[in-house]
Amino acid sequence: MARCYPASAAAQRPAPRPNSLRPSWAVSQTDINEESVVLLVSFGGTRLLLAGDAGMPTEARLAGQVGPVTLLKVGHHGSRGATSDRWLDELHPAEAVISVGAKNRYGHPAPETLARLRRHGVTVLRTDEQGTITFTVSSHGTLAITDVRHHD
Repeated sequence: MARCYPASAAAQRPAPRPNSLRPSWAVSQTDINEESVVLLVSFGGTRLLLAGDAGMPTEARLAGQVGPVTLLKVGHHGSRGATSDRWLDELHPAEAVISVGAKNRYGHPAPETLARLRRHGVTVLRTDEQGTITFTVSSHGTLAITDVRHHD
């Protein structure tokens, strides 16, 4: 939801608060995905966690530092090595987005990851099935799906 403010109100306008949770340590010398940026964005009462390509090793290192989120962008395209039960227990997201190409050669998202999300009662949106997924956060911090576009 776009909102216009007069120039004098700019300092009073609510602003998203991004927080990079990227570990400052090397989890793995062989898996560059574990060096991915993990970004927590807070706006009003809405918290979005964008997990990049991070997997379970990064999740374990960040355990206890994140807390509940409204929306989770699932790590590493929903691979079996990401989005552990422990991570979902901490985050307790209502919705999750899996950014993944249709019929990709890796078989992402993994059935095990989808099953974990289902067990935790998370509504899953997938770009391979639904195309572009756009979320809008209002100035009051309310999250809404504003656009889903299928691609051919």
